[in-house]
Formats: sequence, C-alpha cells, structure tokens
Amino acid sequence: MTRQLTLPLRIKTAAGFIDTPAHRLAIQALANTSWQMAYLFGPPASGKSHLAHQWATQNGGAWVFDISQLESHNPTEIIDIYPMVVIENAIEAVGEKDDLLLHWMNAVLNGSGRLLLTDRLPPAQWPKGLPDLISRLRLCVFIEIDDPDDETLALLLKHYFDMRQLRVSDRVQSSILRRIERSYLSVAKITAELDRLGLEQGAPITLAMAQDILSG
Repeated sequence: MTRQLTLPLRIKTAAGFIDTPAHRLAIQALANTSWQMAYLFGPPASGKSHLAHQWATQNGGAWVFDISQLESHNPTEIIDIYPMVVIENAIEAVGEKDDLLLHWMNAVLNGSGRLLLTDRLPPAQWPKGLPDLISRLRLCVFIEIDDPDDETLALLLKHYFDMRQLRVSDRVQSSILRRIERSYLSVAKITAELDRLGLEQGAPITLAMAQDILSG
C-alpha cells in the first residue's frame, strides 16, 4: 500500500531554499531509504523540480532528465552508473511511452537503484495506460505539494522579486496579493512580467505597473 504525504509548501527567500516544516517533511520523505520509487506531484511552479534536484544533489549526483529523453538512454546502463534517477514530467508518458517508462521502472525494481518521478497530476487523475504501468506507478510512495495558502503566496512573491534583484515596496506586494490568482504559477508569471516591464521602461516597479498588468 502506498503512503501519501501532504506538503503545504512555503518558500524562504535566501538562495531560493525551501525551509518550513512542510518542506522538512518532504525532505524527510525523499531521504527515507525504505522506498525504491516515489512520485512527487503538485501544481505548476510549486517547486517539484527544486525538490527533485535537491534530492539528486543530496544523493551524490543522481541522473536527472525529462520524460522526453527516455528514448535517448538505456536504463540498465544508467542505473549501473547512477543508482539514483529522477524522471520529470513522468505522467506525460502514460498512453504514449508506456513501454519505455515501464522499462525504466522495472530496471529499478529489479536492481538496487531508486527512482523519483515528478509531475503535476495526482494519482486519481492519471490517464489510462497499460495496466502493468499503472500497477507499477501505484507502488510509488506519493508525496503531494498542496495549493498555496496566503502566507505561502506572500513568501513566494517576495522570493521571486529577490531572486530577480527587484526592489518592490510592501505596498505594491500587498496590492498584488489582494488581486492575484491564488496559484504558484500566477506569482511566477507576474514577477516575470513586472521584471520585463521595468527593464523596458528603465524604472523601478510601481503600483501603477502592477495594476496595469493585473487589469490586462
């Protein structure tokens, strides 16, 4: 039976590091050596790749690649060199590259390697694929990143501005948070758009700029 961990994700602004009780629970789950396969899922821009790459780094340099690269590598050869493997956007293969993904999962299960899969879809929304593949996927430990709460959105907004080295007043950030869609992706998009607009106008980020983008 699989075990599901619900992770409301928060962001610390220092060097993009995710550091909250929810994040520590995710790290603890990923560091647990009792599983051979895990499935990390959550909304777009919620930090799946960050967590996956952090897991890879902590495991001495796991092999990390996208599902689109499955055909370019032999799983047995990779796992012999890199026992820890990350496959991002894994569920995109269901219905299209079932045999390839199943081959990778079997290679891990038949050996001593470990496999971390990431994608945005929860297991209940997986598309129908080969029964053998779905049965293998259900052997994974499930680790979920929740939708963001208000505190998470505020921390994430500040995080993106800091990463872009943008000085944005608390007033502007508060205005954005009152009007923005409650999602990780919306925060990523508006900070990118404000960065672009600020560069185009050669001016600091203002309330008028934010309102113009939010009303567009």
